[in-house]
Amino acid sequence: LVRDDLGNRFTDNVLRHQVDTEREKYKIQELVNKCERTELAIPDFQRFFVWDKDQIRDFFDSILNGFFIGSLLFWEPSDQKIGITAIKGIAKDPLGTQIILDGQQRATSIYYALRSPDYKLGERGGERWFFYIDLNAYLKEEESEKIRSFSKELDPEDQFSKLFFPLNRLEHYSDWIRDWEDFMNQKYPKLDYYSEVKPIARIMDTKLRHVLEEFGIPHVTLKNTHLNEVIEIFERINTSGTKLT
Repeated sequence: LVRDDLGNRFTDNVLRHQVDTEREKYKIQELVNKCERTELAIPDFQRFFVWDKDQIRDFFDSILNGFFIGSLLFWEPSDQKIGITAIKGIAKDPLGTQIILDGQQRATSIYYALRSPDYKLGERGGERWFFYIDLNAYLKEEESEKIRSFSKELDPEDQFSKLFFPLNRLEHYSDWIRDWEDFMNQKYPKLDYYSEVKPIARIMDTKLRHVLEEFGIPHVTLKNTHLNEVIEIFERINTSGTKLT
């Protein structure tokens, strides 16, 4: 069921027309910034749920491959008072200009991978995880996993030698690429920079820029919708046999 069909799930014509189905998309950079500014928030009637490392890894693999990852569903409460909480990992009082009704795990996973907040994934304590793009596998077009996770951050030399790009450097990917070029020039001085190093740097730059600034995550926003109607929508999403994303 696509988001443009969301309004057709309701017999109430007034409610159906309150569903804004404009085809808007957030870029990953924009989504992370909105989370950090607490413009995106979780309503208190929705329990916190964070994916485990394998789910986050698979999710970013879909992004890396340019797959559709589903639409997000937001609600703009205007002046309606409702209990809200910031995205997990952000210790700020939430503004909550947009409330996440569907997409909490996706938004939280993006923030977790890019900003590495200090909390552990999983039950019974769990571990803190760091996520990397295996650019070597990507460049060679191998079938192996292209998103890797480690419970400790790799040091820069490991990152550069293995071409494991840290997702928590995605917002500064060009700096990482320049550092990798310096590493290659120092460790392999006989390599020709313009024919053997720079072409790889360009490919990495193009791909990482696409992930951060060009990959679009569609979203639908409910406006002028009362809280009791929003709760009905939320309950239908979470109890219906048909997934909305």
